[in-house]
Amino acid sequence: MTTDVCLLLATYNGACYLREQLDSLCYQSFRDWTLLVRDDGSRDATLAIVREYAQADPRIRMIHDHRGNLGPVQNFRALLENAWAMGFNSMFLVDQDDIWESRKVEQQLRLLAESEQEYGVSTPILVHSDLRVVNRRARVVSPFFMNYQAIHHESLEGMRVLLVQNFVTGCTVALNRPALQCVLPIPDQAVMHDWWLALMVDATGHIVFLNEQTVNYRQHPGNRVGAVSLWRGLLLLLKRLHKNRSLVLDFVASVRQASVVLDRLRTEGLFNPASESHRLVQNYCDLFTQPMPWHLRLQRVRQLGVKRQFLPRRLLLYLQIAWLGNRAILQPSGTPTTRR
Repeated sequence: MTTDVCLLLATYNGACYLREQLDSLCYQSFRDWTLLVRDDGSRDATLAIVREYAQADPRIRMIHDHRGNLGPVQNFRALLENAWAMGFNSMFLVDQDDIWESRKVEQQLRLLAESEQEYGVSTPILVHSDLRVVNRRARVVSPFFMNYQAIHHESLEGMRVLLVQNFVTGCTVALNRPALQCVLPIPDQAVMHDWWLALMVDATGHIVFLNEQTVNYRQHPGNRVGAVSLWRGLLLLLKRLHKNRSLVLDFVASVRQASVVLDRLRTEGLFNPASESHRLVQNYCDLFTQPMPWHLRLQRVRQLGVKRQFLPRRLLLYLQIAWLGNRAILQPSGTPTTRR
């Protein structure tokens, strides 16, 4: 290995747009990287395309672990674990259907280095950025993804939002090695890999925002998770309100994810009673360890300052807490009462 920089590409039936993404990686201004690719059981030409590029570029390597289809979260877990075992110091998450700006790696590496200089080289650091939303033909839909989604980076009170809403987009993420150490292994209870990464790094280190559009974030019918305009998102939420069980299950999943964060901090000896964010995670999880009238639980959530960005999302959070009723969903230890 001649480089400390690793790009981690998770693929699955991505042949339609994969060449454009691979080209954008190969044309990066920073060129001393290794690309690790793990395919999740594609049935189209994805593997053939990756092999073609790997034959032409020795920086591109495929992982063959014979573990079959794992889904997006555990596919990225496998990639991150390989990056850890190979000793890389800087990791970038890559989605198969986007297009990277040519200076993405260079800019984020510089910010990682500056952040390590400020906070210490042993401090977990995660760098993320804004994106540009494009359609399947790579034509711009919105120049500013975060405005499009009505989200923003939280620099001071990130955990108060991250407990109930993610504002870090995985395909913009760069991590240093201490961050990789604290996030692995990604548990089964993680709602999404980028949300888990953001929670663990915010609890143990620093999330840093690069206010640039480093990725052309392609939207197409095959997106597992994508960008939805603000008002279309509201309409979709309204259509889901009659299916309140699914909305409650979404919320329960986020609570269980928070409980695993707390458990990880404790079991790894990282929990610090003097840390405001650690106490926040503990106090929030404690609200779900015993039966409690929903209005009292809601009052305490608000007293903790836990919130979602944008008023309609916040109101939905309150509805989810109300629909949960007085049920306890965590054991007193902070672990889930039942497996997902």
